[in-house]
Formats: sequence, structure tokens, C-alpha cells
Amino acid sequence: MSTHENSSLPNNAADANLMAVRNSSPLDIPEGAWAAAPVLPETESSNKQDLSIYFHALRRRWLVASAIGLVCALMAAVGVWFGIGEQYTASEVLMVRATDPTLVFDTSDSQLPGTSEFDVFRQTQLQHFKNRYVLTAALRNPLLRQYKISEPDAEAWLMDELSVVTPGEAEVMWVSLSDSNPVKARDLVEATVQAYLSEVVSKETNQQVRRLQELQAAQITKKQEVLAARKKYTDAVNEQGASDTHAMSVQQTTAVDLLRVLRMEQMSINAELMRVEGDLTAQKALLANVDQMVISEFEVDDYLKSDIAAREMAIELAFRKMKISEDLAVVQGGAGARHAAQMQNELTQIEADLMDQRDGVRTGIREMRRSQLSQEIVRLESQADNLRNQKTIMAQQVAAQDLRAQDISAMSVELEMARDDLENLSESLKQINRQIEELEVEQKSRPRVERANGPKSQVEQPIYPDNYPTRMALTLLSMVAGLCLPTVGILWWDTRGRRVNTAAEISGGVGLPVLGSVPMIPARVLGQLGAPTPRNQSWRMRLTESADGIAARLLRKADVEKTRVILVTSAVGGEGKTTLATQLAMSLARNGRRTVLVDFDLRRPSFDEIFGLPLGPGLCEVLRGENDLGDTVQPTGTENLSVATAGYWDRGVLSSLANAAAGPLLDELRADYDFVIVDASPILPVADTRYIAQQVDAVILSVFRDISKTPKVQAACELLDAFGVSAVEAVVTGNSAELRDKEMDYEPQVAEQ
Repeated sequence: MSTHENSSLPNNAADANLMAVRNSSPLDIPEGAWAAAPVLPETESSNKQDLSIYFHALRRRWLVASAIGLVCALMAAVGVWFGIGEQYTASEVLMVRATDPTLVFDTSDSQLPGTSEFDVFRQTQLQHFKNRYVLTAALRNPLLRQYKISEPDAEAWLMDELSVVTPGEAEVMWVSLSDSNPVKARDLVEATVQAYLSEVVSKETNQQVRRLQELQAAQITKKQEVLAARKKYTDAVNEQGASDTHAMSVQQTTAVDLLRVLRMEQMSINAELMRVEGDLTAQKALLANVDQMVISEFEVDDYLKSDIAAREMAIELAFRKMKISEDLAVVQGGAGARHAAQMQNELTQIEADLMDQRDGVRTGIREMRRSQLSQEIVRLESQADNLRNQKTIMAQQVAAQDLRAQDISAMSVELEMARDDLENLSESLKQINRQIEELEVEQKSRPRVERANGPKSQVEQPIYPDNYPTRMALTLLSMVAGLCLPTVGILWWDTRGRRVNTAAEISGGVGLPVLGSVPMIPARVLGQLGAPTPRNQSWRMRLTESADGIAARLLRKADVEKTRVILVTSAVGGEGKTTLATQLAMSLARNGRRTVLVDFDLRRPSFDEIFGLPLGPGLCEVLRGENDLGDTVQPTGTENLSVATAGYWDRGVLSSLANAAAGPLLDELRADYDFVIVDASPILPVADTRYIAQQVDAVILSVFRDISKTPKVQAACELLDAFGVSAVEAVVTGNSAELRDKEMDYEPQVAEQ
């Protein structure tokens, strides 16, 4: 039967064999045959299978894991318990008031808009407490000389060890420090609190004293400045001749208003002069171009309306035109034409006279315009001269008034500045006086930060260690970690080997059909398996029944598929193949089948010791042609069971196996016996079995639970498949599905000897 790596169920041939065994008569099937039924693949999820491998690893390694874990847990617990040691915490409570305590006045320098002043103050004090200059002052305290702190950075060490917190919104600051020496813990806290009160709180009070002194000095200076400013103002008032700044302001306003009026008149004169000069220039240009001026027909007609002679000539011209039209309508023939020609001549003469008159009118109009322009030019020149004189006079008046206004303004500004200086200095002096008064009163108030138990209180020495619960919890936690971590590591290391845990891993994981399983006999029982005690007989019965169950399947396969030569091997050594081959051969012999057990594990033979037979001559001598096969087959104490020993191996035997020399030998045994059970060497270490497997009917791969490894079993199957061996099945030794005592309902009761 071929195997496939991804197959999860036995192939159809194995299923058919299983059904054939189950449908057989109970008389033909031993009771243990049902225990040898193929184990179907597990239907658990991959997650459960992953967890199960750790369960099996724990089952295999629990004793080693427990021993190492207990040792590690004990070492970790001792290390943590004594490593942490007893810790004593000394503490001091400082009162941190939410507002600066004042008697009358609020002397705080500033307020932060939108920010809690108390939060800012507390955070500032926390930073001050752990500042290096405070810690350095604390380490210089005589209380700490006896401890000889040898840390490379003593300030950084004290900063890490010291705990300063302000819980919630409470007006307190909690200062604490833990150490194995309660006296040292107390002295460290006391030294730090003293340094903080001295370097921070007392300095703030001293700053107020210094500020008062500075204000008093500034007060004296400011009084002198006020006196000097007052004298300067008085002198300026006397110099200007004004009784006060109001009179000077009225004079300045009057001068400025007059200057503004004069400047407006000056602007008006300048504008009028510019207009007159522009008109004069335009009139002169018109006079220069009067001869080229075009007189329109409309102007001529308008002028002629007032000329009597011209009007009469126009009437005569119209009458003549009407007369000519009437005569042409009344007079017929040549006489009418002659009369009309005469009239037309007269009409032409009148029109020529009228045209001459119009030309004369145009000349008259030009002369009239020349006269008008000359008169206008004379008028504009006279007006421009007058405006120029006014402009000169007005400029002199504006300049004089501007100088006067500037003088008045300068005097007013000087007086105003002197007055402002006096007022500002007086106001500053008032503020200084007010601050001095406030500081003198508030210096008698209590400090904002002080000891909660009074200014002369001391830190109390701690009596009881405070880390016992934490110490115990960490010790227990270290014990659990010490117990679990080695166990987890051992289980992980064990699962890396991918050992076979159940038959389902062979049928489902490797894809190799499982023919059955046999129990794993404990080592302490295996040596006494023949003893007549109920326990040993029970184990012997379980082994026999399991072997008989597998033999029942082999009998069925022999009937159906003529499978009679069966090779028993394993992937590597130590997987129970020899025991399995022996038990199968004995079971077949008990079923009345003539069976020969062939020791083809030529390099490490074992049947000579098991059955007490001589090693040679054996199969090696037969393969070398030194003996006949009949000389190697020897009977045993079990009826129907014979054994062919291995003989003495050399490299020539391997050459014979490679040349298919095992085929004729096995054919000869097939002819003489019902079953030939071949115990061969492991597949992976040596090549012997690969040659022999090609000459047999079926191969049984012995898999030992907790010893065999899935990758090696898979590699053995692939190697057999590469050599054309397809009929491969497995028998699992020590499978978890093996029969238990409670399941042996049909086991005969054995009386205790």
C-alpha cells in the first residue's frame, strides 16, 4: 500500500481489510483483534492538537521538569527573599497651604491666568525638593556622616531613593524613604527635609526681607527724583508766563487755529492764481490762432439775421426763384425758355452778391473775436499780477504765524513733559510706599510651607518593616516562575523532537495506515513477564491479545491478498521492531500456521540470544554461498515456529543483497512455510532493508510511542516508496488507545499464586 504525506485516512484496501475482519465469524477472530483495529485520525481542531503535544510532552518529562522546576523555584525564592531583605520606611509630612497665608495684604507677585496657582506651586516645590542643590545640602548634614555613602553619584542615588508626593488636592507633601536600616532611613529623611526648609522655604522668607530693603532704598531715591521734577515744573511755568498748563494750552490752541485760517487763505489765493494763469495762457493761444479759426455757416446765418441788407437780398433771391417757377409754368415754347434764361442770369448775380456778403461777414466775425480776446488777455494779466502780490504777502504772514505756533507748542510740550514726569514719579513713590507697608505687615505671617507637627518636630524612627507583603508576594511569584519556566523550556525542547504521541499522528499526519497497536510493557515488568503473578499474567495477556489481533489481520490479508512474506522494520533503531516481529511470529504459530522467523538484521542480530540458538551458520553464510538455507532454519520451543539466524556479517553480504540475492531465499521459505516474518535492520541508518523490502509481500513499520519521531517515520516511508515498496502499514507500540485493565472484560481471571 502506498503512503501519502497529506493523507489523513487509511486507503481503500485497508478499509476493506478492516471490514473483512469485522464480518468474520467470532470463532476465527481472537478477542484482542478489536484492539488491533486501525485508529482513525483524530477529528480535533488544529488548536487542540497543538495543545495535546504539550500534554504528551508533560507526560513524558514531568519527573525531570518537576525536579528541575522545584530546584529553580527554591533557588529563586531564597534569592528573592534574602535579596530584597527587610525595608523600613521613614516619612515626614509637610503642610503646603493652598494660598499664601497673609495677615492683611496679598503680597503674591503674580497670578497665572487660566492656571491653578496651587497646582503650579506644588509642582514647583516638588521640583525644588529633588533639586541637586537641596540634595547636596542634605548630604552635607552631620547626621549622614556616619553612613559613609559611597555611591558614585550620591545626589542621583538619593534622588532615586527619595519619594516626594502631594496626594490629590490635599495641602500636604509626603516625604518618605525606605532602607534596610531604620535609623539611616530616618536620618536621610530628616536631613533632606532640613535642607529643603533651609535652602528653599527659608530663602523665600529671606527674599522678602531683601525685597523690603530694596524697596526702602528705592523709596529714598524716588523721593529725591520727585523733588527734582517738582522744581523743574515750577521753573517751566514761571518761564512761560503762564499760571498753569491750562493757560499755555489755550495759547497754543489759538495760535494753531490762526495758522490754520491763514494757510486756508493762502491755499485759496494759490488756487485762484493758478486758475487765472491757466485762463491767460488759453486766451493767448486763441488770439494767436484767430486767423485760422473756422467760422461755421450757422454763425454766419446768425449774424446775417441782424443785417437788413443781407435780409433783403435773401428775400429777393427767394422771390426770383419763385417767379422763375411760375413763368416756366405759364409761358410755353421758345418764349418761355428765353424768359427763364434771363431770369436765371439775374438769380445767379444775386446769389454771387449774397456770397460776397457772407465772406465779408466771416472776416468781421474774426476781427470781433480778436478784439474780444485782446481785452480778456489784458484783464487776466492785471488779475494775475494782483494775485501774485497777495500770494507773497500771505506767505510772509503764514511763516510768521507758523514760527509763533511752534514756539508756543515747544513751550507747551516742555511744560507737559515736566508735569507728566512729576505725576509718574509721584505715582511710583506711592506704589513703593504701599508695598513697603504691606511687606512690613506680612513679614509677621506664617510661612506657606512648614512641618505639619510644628517647626521643631523631628522624623520618627520606623519600628516595623513595611515591605513584608510585597516581599512575600515577590517570593511566591519567583517560586511560581522558577517552577514554570524550566517546565515550559523542557516541554518546548521535547516538542521540537516531534515524537509520536498517538496512532492518529501516524494515520492522519504521516498518512500511513495503522495495522494495530501493542502495549508498552514497563521495564520493571518486562524482565518478570513469565512470573506467575496476576499482574505479570495480566500484562502478558494484554501483549498476547494485541499481537493476536494484528495476526488476525495478517491472516485475513493472506487469505485475500496472498500476503505471506512480511518484513518488520523501523525508521531507526530502538523502536521495538524485533519484539514486534517475535510476537507476530509466535501469534501466527499459535494460530496453527507454520511460521519461520528470519533474522535479516544482519549487522545486529538478536534471535540467537532470544531463542538460545547458535549465531551461525545463518543467512550471511547462505548469501555468501557457504551453506544451504535448510542448515540455517532451526526449530524453537514453540510449536509451528522456526527461526533462521543471521550468521556472521561482512561487506560481501551487502553486495549480495544489492543483487537481489534475498529474493530466491525468501521464495524458498515461502514454499516451505505458511508465513515468513522477516526482522530487518532499520531503514534510515543502513541500506540492507531497502533491498530486502523489494522482495516481500508487505512491510510493517514499527513505531514506538514517545520514542519514534514523525519526521523520521515520514522519511522512512518516502524512502520505501522510492524503492517501489507500496504495501506499508504501521504498528504502534504503547498507543494511548491500547486496552486497559478495565476494558479486558473477557480476560480470564487468574488466581494469585
